[in-house]
Amino acid sequence: MSAKMLEQVREITALRESLRSAHRRIDDLVKVADSMHELSKASAAMAIEVRLLAQNVTGIAEKLDTVRQEPADKWRTFVTGLLGAAAALAAGVMLGISIY
Repeated sequence: MSAKMLEQVREITALRESLRSAHRRIDDLVKVADSMHELSKASAAMAIEVRLLAQNVTGIAEKLDTVRQEPADKWRTFVTGLLGAAAALAAGVMLGISIY
């Protein structure tokens, strides 16, 4: 085998090894791309879940405001009745009406 042919065989062997290495890197990149695709799908699903959770929290906050308002409304009604009774008593005293 001549020196030129031996050199060509070495070059072909080196090219084959380089090609195998490139194929391995491409295969690794395909796996990374697939993982990124799965991650993007999971991220989109999470965004939907977060949106729904935010809507639920808003609904709960509105219901909580309603529940908080009920005692205040009852207290306001009580105070209004108490002031009305005091005003009626004062008017009665001024007019000299006895409740006994």
